[in-house]
Amino acid sequence: MAADAQGVEFQDASGATVLTYAGLRVWDADGKVLRSRFEMADGRAGSPLAAANGEEDSSAVGRRAGDCAPYLRLVIDERGARYPLTIDPIAQQAYLKAHQVNEYDQFGISVAVSGDTVVVGANGEASSTTGINSTPNESASNAGAAYVFTGLGPPLFISQISSVNPFQFQFDGGGRPAFEVEASTNLTNWLSIGQATNLSGSLFQFADPSSTNFPSRFFRLKVP
Repeated sequence: MAADAQGVEFQDASGATVLTYAGLRVWDADGKVLRSRFEMADGRAGSPLAAANGEEDSSAVGRRAGDCAPYLRLVIDERGARYPLTIDPIAQQAYLKAHQVNEYDQFGISVAVSGDTVVVGANGEASSTTGINSTPNESASNAGAAYVFTGLGPPLFISQISSVNPFQFQFDGGGRPAFEVEASTNLTNWLSIGQATNLSGSLFQFADPSSTNFPSRFFRLKVP
């Protein structure tokens, strides 16, 4: 979690960062910016609730009272807010790096993006080989190269929490036609719970009437 509590990094089992989330900002239907933050909690009932910090945050996404496993939660001060709430993150979806690294290659001196494709220039790359996917060497100073990364696609985020009872959220599908919604209570075992509804254009919505049956529930989207 970032020192300012406005961002987090998600890591895989090996400890490698797979997604960076930063610039947390939340506002309501009237455009009122709401105080929000990430915080780590140990899961024990009442610890660490907002009251322990002298606050009265009334919306804590991810609270698991009575469960002692540590977890991350998003806390939003929704006093006086009008739903839906919009959560606007800045996220790093992928880390792009050259196949062969040299400090003078200037990888990233130029970048072009189109759809799910990124082309990165490195005008100092020094390989004498030619063609596509040739094996690089260091035999031609400043020969230059372009690196093409495909299949990145826009990341998907829950952009609006439109109600909390039942829990309902909306998101931009990024041009994809359909989404399957899966739920989990431990981020390990996932269960398909239905299809998101296309409201119009790329806007989708999903409501989970059974969310109140669980002390916590996590959601993820899959493209069928």
